[in-house]
Amino acid sequence: MPAISDPLLEVACSDEKVASDAEECRKGRRLAVCALTMLVAVVGLASIQYGPPDHRSSSKTTLPTELVEGWGDARCYTFTGGTCHIEGCDAVRNATCSGWGKCFCATGCAGADGLCYPTQGEIVASNFKLRNVKYNNQYMYIPSVFFEEQLRTTEFPGKYATSFNLWKVPGSSRLVEDMYYLQPVAYPEYTVGIGITKMWDPFLVSTSGFVIPIPLGSLFPAYAYHMTTRHLLAKYQPFNPVMMMMDVCTPAAQPDAVVLNGAMGKASLYIHHLSWEVFGWVWSDPGEGGYWVPDPPIDHTFRQCA
Repeated sequence: MPAISDPLLEVACSDEKVASDAEECRKGRRLAVCALTMLVAVVGLASIQYGPPDHRSSSKTTLPTELVEGWGDARCYTFTGGTCHIEGCDAVRNATCSGWGKCFCATGCAGADGLCYPTQGEIVASNFKLRNVKYNNQYMYIPSVFFEEQLRTTEFPGKYATSFNLWKVPGSSRLVEDMYYLQPVAYPEYTVGIGITKMWDPFLVSTSGFVIPIPLGSLFPAYAYHMTTRHLLAKYQPFNPVMMMMDVCTPAAQPDAVVLNGAMGKASLYIHHLSWEVFGWVWSDPGEGGYWVPDPPIDHTFRQCA
C-alpha cells in the first residue's frame, strides 16, 4: 500500500534552514537553541500533517460553500480528491476548480466515488462507544494533547473522548460499495483515519548533519484528521477523502462487532499487546484485537467481512 504523505512535509524537510540548524548542532554550538529548534520543527510539522483535536473546535451545522472558509466535516466534505492544476475538473465530478488546483463541490458534498452530490451524508449511528473484543475493558478514544496524537484505548470511557458518530458518505466507492466517516462527538470537525508511517519521524541528527529516521511502532498508526481547515499554507492542501473514509464490515466470528478499515479499506483499526495505541493492520483479518463492539449496538446492516 502506498504511504500516505503530505507534500508540504516533503518541502519543509528539504528546506535549507533545517540543514543549517542541523549543521550548527553538529558543530556543538548553541546546543540548547538547536535542540529547541529541532523539537519545534518536528512538532510543527506534525501539527501540519495531522494531530489531536484542540478545544477550539466548533460544531459546524451549515453546508460549506467555499473551500477556503472550510471544507466541511463528516456530514458534508467538499473536496473530491481531484486536482485541476493542468486541466479542469472532470465534468462527471460536477465540481469547481479552486484557485489552488483542487476540485471541490461549490454546492453539495463529495461522495465516496469523488463526485459531487446534492445531499449530505447519512447518519448511521450517533453517540456510541467502541469496546475492543480481545481487551474487553478497553474503549477507543481521541487524545486531546499534542504528544498523544495517536488514537488510544482506555478502561475509563467517561473520562476521555470515547463517543463517536458514524456517517455514511454519499455515492459508492469503486472498491467497497459503502464508505463512512468515523466522527468524534467531542470534536465534530475531525474524523478518524490511517496516518503516515512512524518510520519517517526524524528523531536524531548524526555527526554528518543528516536527520536519521528512527523506526518506532507500527507502520500505520491511526490519527484524527481535521476536515474543516488546516494551519498556515496547509490551508490550501485539504486532506484527500480516501485518507479518511472507512469501510465497515461485520466479522463472521463476532456478529455483534464491527471491523473498521481505513486507507481505502486496507488497514483495520486494532490494538495489540504491550500497547494501548490504535494501529492499522494490513496483512489479514485483524482478529479480536481489531473487532470493536458498538455500545449501544448500531441498528444498521454492514457487509460481511471477507
